Amino acid sequence: MKEEGLKIVVAGGGSSYTPEIAEGLIRRKDTLMVRELVLLDIESGREKVEIIKEMIEKMFRKGAMDGIVRVSFDSRDAFRDCDYIICQIRAGGLKSRALDEKIPLRHGLIGQETTGVGGLFNALRSVPQVVELAKVAQEVCPDAWFINFANPAGIVTEAILKETGMKAVGLCNVPINMAEDLAEQLKAHRNEIHMRYFGLNHLSWVTGVRYKGREVLEELLTNRESRQLLANVPQIEGAEEFIEKLGMIPSPYLNYYYFEKAMQKEELESSQKEGTRAEVVMKLEEELFQRYRDTTQTDKPIQLEKRGGSL
Repeated sequence: MKEEGLKIVVAGGGSSYTPEIAEGLIRRKDTLMVRELVLLDIESGREKVEIIKEMIEKMFRKGAMDGIVRVSFDSRDAFRDCDYIICQIRAGGLKSRALDEKIPLRHGLIGQETTGVGGLFNALRSVPQVVELAKVAQEVCPDAWFINFANPAGIVTEAILKETGMKAVGLCNVPINMAEDLAEQLKAHRNEIHMRYFGLNHLSWVTGVRYKGREVLEELLTNRESRQLLANVPQIEGAEEFIEKLGMIPSPYLNYYYFEKAMQKEELESSQKEGTRAEVVMKLEEELFQRYRDTTQTDKPIQLEKRGGSL
């Protein structure tokens, strides 16, 4: 007989992201009732995942969370009797991501973890690894949900669905962030607006926004002062006019398609000034893991907000 409460596995549990997931579980402890959180990782990531485990245990104690936290390096062991698998692995690590970004830029192409040539490089590493995990899950816990965050999210999730029989969804924090941006413009709480969202993962658009019973998308698109708050509208000549004519608010990732040359130039200039995004994240992770090691650190560090993700 299956034990009461949920067993959740985080594949890539040694990621600096994982305390963000833990915080979300703590906030929802009365409805989720997690009995066990398993941090699955590879042997070479042992040091990091053990640090993350200790950090989450501190967070659980402070948040009066009853679930146990453990580490596993064996997917079959980790997946046994689990209910949800959250996959956030990064095949090749941040060093490979840095190459995904640098190599295309040398040839005048987009270097990014999800789109363009860099996204393809990432997919070639990530798809086999994630599909392998999903196949193990299909054998060990066929009734579990496989929730994929691994980028490029759309391609990876499609591969899971095509190559395995797992129930799988691909998630991204972009819709949540866009809803928060819209709520900020309207000086409203996120729950007060209804956003109509079309597409999948990073290939998506906001096609409607209702607030206090009325449609306000056109107003948001044509009001130049409020539109400046849209974090995903790039500071590129002609971008505002283009999006106004489009009549929809595109996912920020679509900037790499709509404004390819401008975004490639921006990436190149940014990499020359402060390094690629991967290099910036590597420096940030050093700071985050110092915080996680601190025995007095019982909350998610504020620096994690620079890492990305959302509750």
